[in-house]
Amino acid sequence: MEFDTQQEEKELAGINTELEQIQTSLEQDFVSYALENTTPEDEELFFDNREQFYKNLLNMQNTFFEEKIKSKEARAGELQESIQSKKTLGEIEQAKEEFFKANPDANIQEIMEFFLEDTTNKQKQELESLPPLEFFNKVYELFKQNKGQEDSKEEELPPKLEGVSGSIQDGGGDNNPLNRY
Repeated sequence: MEFDTQQEEKELAGINTELEQIQTSLEQDFVSYALENTTPEDEELFFDNREQFYKNLLNMQNTFFEEKIKSKEARAGELQESIQSKKTLGEIEQAKEEFFKANPDANIQEIMEFFLEDTTNKQKQELESLPPLEFFNKVYELFKQNKGQEDSKEEELPPKLEGVSGSIQDGGGDNNPLNRY
């Protein structure tokens, strides 16, 4: 995946410039737009029903804004989101590469599986708030600690006992709590 945002940044700059130009000439542009789109019926409303005339004028203004500004603002928002997303993903990839240079024996699949399955929600929130490189280092540190604890647990288990269990038919004598009283 490519994280280059130059093309999108150029398009965003162009849209922002265009929006600034539109906003500076908005009133004059709307007057021209209204003159072009006013019908003879609208002109009659000015004298017969002013309230309806002004409602039509406001509707025309809203249509004008939607045509001229809304689509450009929406596109600018999409571009900003895309640029930010690509930059963030690029930072994460760069941090991952630096992490692997420092820890070539690390297995990212195991580390991420540990992060997703073995950390608490609180730990996840704390880790996700860290910069990418610190995130990888801290998760790896926790992963190694957890792996070390699992290895020591396996070593500390008592030996498996061999023996014959008491038979249920024997009744267990006085050791059975139900027979004591």
